[in-house]
Amino acid sequence: GCRIRVFEDRPRLVLPDGLGLPGRAGTMRALASATAQVRRATAGVPAPALVRRALAEEQVRLERRAGSLHRHRHLHDRWLRRQLTPSPHDDRPPLHGDAFYRVLGSGQVPLISWPIAKVTAHGVRTCDGLEHRVDAIVVAR
Repeated sequence: GCRIRVFEDRPRLVLPDGLGLPGRAGTMRALASATAQVRRATAGVPAPALVRRALAEEQVRLERRAGSLHRHRHLHDRWLRRQLTPSPHDDRPPLHGDAFYRVLGSGQVPLISWPIAKVTAHGVRTCDGLEHRVDAIVVAR
């Protein structure tokens, strides 16, 4: 049989995708409102840098809150949620999707949070010294 493992040593912010999720509407409305405020404040008006920065920080704060709610909705294991919580210093753009957390939360797909040390002839060796046997590797960036 085919076994799937997810290797992720630097988690990204994942925002919900799709409509009709409980509690999502208010959070996404607030996020859209913050985005609109940033656009209005910076559109052709020489807004002070501090105002632009404050609005951008509010948008990031709302995105992080939406990501946290999304993790809590799909991942009931506290340690798994902790492993998938992005660093507050991570400035990469958020990903959008519902399936990623749902699949990891099912318990059928393990998360390997150690960095990959080497791809070997038979699998993937992580920095903790374990070699995970694999048939195929899919790289997502």
